[in-house]
Amino acid sequence: MHCPQDSDSSREILAILVANRSATYFEIQEYRKVLNDIDYIMEIDKYPKHLMHKIWLRKAKCYDVLQNEKSANEAYSQAFHYFKYSGFDEKTISDKIAEINKIREKIKEKLMPHDLSVSMSNDELFTPCEVYVASTNKISFEQDMAQGRYARATEDLPAGQIIIQENAHCSVLSTENFSTNCQNCSVSTTQIFACPKCPTVVFCSSNCERIANRTYHKYECVFLKTLIESGASINCLLALRIITQKNSNFFMDKRKLLRDFLKDNCKKTFKKINPYRAEDYNAVFFLCRNEFSRNKDELLHYSLMSVYLLELLKTSDYFHEYVQNNNLSDEESFVASLILRHLELLQFNCHEIAELKNTKEMKENDNESCYKLDCIGGALYPTAALFNHSCDPSIVRYNIGNKLTVRTIKPIKAGEIIYENYGPMYTTMKREFRQQFLKQRYWFECLCPPCAEYWPLLDKMDENELRISCAKERCPYVFVINKIDMNPFLICEYCGNRTNLFPILKNLMNLQTILPNAEQLYENGNYPEAIKLYLEALNILFKYLRPPCPDMVKVQQRLRTCFVHYGNKSFDYIPRHIL
Repeated sequence: MHCPQDSDSSREILAILVANRSATYFEIQEYRKVLNDIDYIMEIDKYPKHLMHKIWLRKAKCYDVLQNEKSANEAYSQAFHYFKYSGFDEKTISDKIAEINKIREKIKEKLMPHDLSVSMSNDELFTPCEVYVASTNKISFEQDMAQGRYARATEDLPAGQIIIQENAHCSVLSTENFSTNCQNCSVSTTQIFACPKCPTVVFCSSNCERIANRTYHKYECVFLKTLIESGASINCLLALRIITQKNSNFFMDKRKLLRDFLKDNCKKTFKKINPYRAEDYNAVFFLCRNEFSRNKDELLHYSLMSVYLLELLKTSDYFHEYVQNNNLSDEESFVASLILRHLELLQFNCHEIAELKNTKEMKENDNESCYKLDCIGGALYPTAALFNHSCDPSIVRYNIGNKLTVRTIKPIKAGEIIYENYGPMYTTMKREFRQQFLKQRYWFECLCPPCAEYWPLLDKMDENELRISCAKERCPYVFVINKIDMNPFLICEYCGNRTNLFPILKNLMNLQTILPNAEQLYENGNYPEAIKLYLEALNILFKYLRPPCPDMVKVQQRLRTCFVHYGNKSFDYIPRHIL
């Protein structure tokens, strides 16, 4: 990171450093990483010519092990070509070539190395919606005065269904992850690719470095260290990143169009964005920001932050030249107004980016304490931002890089609203604290069932209590009975219908086989197979019981754990079953 790249000699040092790293990766059989490093060396283009044969030989050996004979032959040809610059005499070169050919024959006898990492594939078909291209075609997005924008199921959705796969409109890392995660795609990496101009950020590949330095980082490189030292929040970084990933001409070209849109009413504007894509700035511009509910102090604070961020931006060549004075140009004033708007909307629409990390200690009899899902940054997902909150959410989300995947965590019937969670869960946080948090952070009073009906915390739920719906269709009555002392026939106090418990209990007994098997698969790290059984159990629970139900909660918690293992992991993460 700190090796200068402003001269031929310093770039030669960098190339040697990367070459040494590639040699280390080769010794520990990380062959893909060796190839990545060699590509990096070729881009630096300053590795000593008399040593180039070593690099090409290393590359060729990697392709041999990976059984790519064509690429191996090409790399060996390059290695033999560079022998003439090595200083070896002809006999030495001839002997080395003969030795290499013998080694190649031995390598061909070996099998490809087995990848010991947990591999989890997802072959589920995801059919995107024509309008909301990041969402499945089985949901719709609507709007009304009471709820604002929200998501609704247009078909029955089973638990475990992927309903959103969305790239970030923009994403940033938290500053403590700048040296461990790729600035462009957010993945955790030990194989860093440095910025040529600053030691502040790292990338996971030369491709990510090129993307960043062709767009946002070519501006941010100048002032990012100052911004970090200022203690600016994730939202400040995001508000500025929305700007820097496009040039100033992009926003000036949109200026008239955006002003025309603002003259329309919000509902019409919402429907005009067709198709609705994460990369479309219009989808970001019209996200909720509660501008009419803000007091003057907040508006002043956000305005000051916008001016500060603009001044940082002006130190780069974003506006082509820097003039230090108190007068803003028309272009600068417009960009500052956009930054202000971004700060307002990010307060209500930002999502975290997370990855699995190991904890230092594993508590006795606590299988979950050996890891945590840690926030490593923030991102803006315009489609996911349209979901409303419930303290008993319908979905779980996880990141693959900075891409977001959203899956259902319960069966959802056609016509039902799909809820996500903004932080407070009814199972772990008391109602008064949930209400206080949501009012302070998101400015609304939560009326979800756990809040309206005062559902208990998980540790306060009675394990012997069953909540069973009346057998008559559309009857809202729920029987609350005890497993130990129950009458096999129940008379509904609401409609008078009689409910027979025997078929219900018979089906619930299947859980005594399903759940132990699921737990065994879970303990062994076989998450795909465990998911199948947990989903089967969850379908039984939701068919015959009603929440709040401790068994439902426990199965959903297991499913969340399994699902997040499909997502990001720290480079040094070790699965629990291996620990």
